[in-house]
Amino acid sequence: MHRNSLSPRAALLGLLALVGLLSGCRDSPSEVLRGASEAAVQEDLAALQEKFGVETRRRLERAWQRAGTPDGSGWDHLATGLVFEGPEGRAPLEVIEETIHGEYAEVVAKAGAAKRRYYLRKLDGQWRVELGLSMRYLRAAAKAEAADPEKKKKAEKKRKAAGEEDDSVDPAE
Repeated sequence: MHRNSLSPRAALLGLLALVGLLSGCRDSPSEVLRGASEAAVQEDLAALQEKFGVETRRRLERAWQRAGTPDGSGWDHLATGLVFEGPEGRAPLEVIEETIHGEYAEVVAKAGAAKRRYYLRKLDGQWRVELGLSMRYLRAAAKAEAADPEKKKKAEKKRKAAGEEDDSVDPAE
């Protein structure tokens, strides 16, 4: 008798692998920023650090070391740029918009009434918060707009509606 069916254990392992793959596919810039903000609210610095790219983490830690910043306090300070300090205490940011151009993304979030812009980059298949990325994002957006006249019209309309404010945030400041 020849069996072509999978054993229950093999089927379960295959299902778990599929769930893992699918959950990784849901990794969007908005979800990464939301996760970073929630980690900042909970003061979970290890989870917060995971939302940043490796090079950004190294760059920040070298800068903090050169500045004589005590261990951990640099991340504590950075976390304040990822939360809303409201009347009821710290709260996560409210993500309101996400725009992706290739491997770069811009996420607009609200901290109370104020809007903040955050920039992310897809690194090794995962979105990560990157500091100092706004110019690369803008170049990628301009390139995408130049290639697609419809995108250019939408972007111009969006910029006019926003009043061309530069409200980007560098959480490290």
